[in-house]
Amino acid sequence: MELDDQVAAMRSFNRYWTGVIHALDARLLDTPYTLTEARAIYELAQHETMDLLELRSRLGIDPSYLTRILQRFEYDGIVTADAKPADRRRKVLRLTRHGREIFATLDGRSAAENRELLSRLTARDRRRLVEAMDTIRRIIEAHDGP
Repeated sequence: MELDDQVAAMRSFNRYWTGVIHALDARLLDTPYTLTEARAIYELAQHETMDLLELRSRLGIDPSYLTRILQRFEYDGIVTADAKPADRRRKVLRLTRHGREIFATLDGRSAAENRELLSRLTARDRRRLVEAMDTIRRIIEAHDGP
């Protein structure tokens, strides 16, 4: 298979998979959040606090887009953004209690959706699918990282 055919196959799979996991739904997991917003909440939930630059690096999205997301989150009481004590020009982000509740909802619904998808498969096929995902990750990380 030539490179152009491989590119076409990869793009086809990506379109298929985003449909399977409903990644393009305007509101993810029956919440008012987009996939990007949910991912920002996920990243923030992994730490007590996170530097804005670290979040920007983890998400790899346009800084102005991230700023708009965080402004909405602050307005909705999901996140606080305070000046970093050592450098007042930098911001430290923290999920509020409400933000952690939203994360728990998103996380629980995501786990349930994935559990439902996997439960339709045989144990052998579940194992093969997870191994294939791990193989994809290892191949990409070995060459360029995420």
